[in-house]
Amino acid sequence: MITANDYFARGVYRAVQECGLAVPDDVRVLGYGDHPFAANLEPALTTIRLPADEVGTAALDLLLRRIAEPDRPGPAPGPPPNWSNPARRDERRHPCRPYRAFRLA
Repeated sequence: MITANDYFARGVYRAVQECGLAVPDDVRVLGYGDHPFAANLEPALTTIRLPADEVGTAALDLLLRRIAEPDRPGPAPGPPPNWSNPARRDERRHPCRPYRAFRLA
């Protein structure tokens, strides 16, 4: 199950357990936000970390270019060209069940 954020994912963990099922054996859960509590869930939550500062900088650059050159076509959809590895995996925490965060950068 893909959730909108790590808080919803935590709720899915509880609901899965209340139904007598297990994460990840019966249901796999993906969160978003890489909140600190994600590593403390059992098993640790797989979550996506988005570098807000880089996204904000890229958005501001696009806006300023658009203001300076309103008739110029916008960029092609997708991540900025300087984001060379869109899904780098970080592993930390529990040695048997690693915490997996995918960093978009």
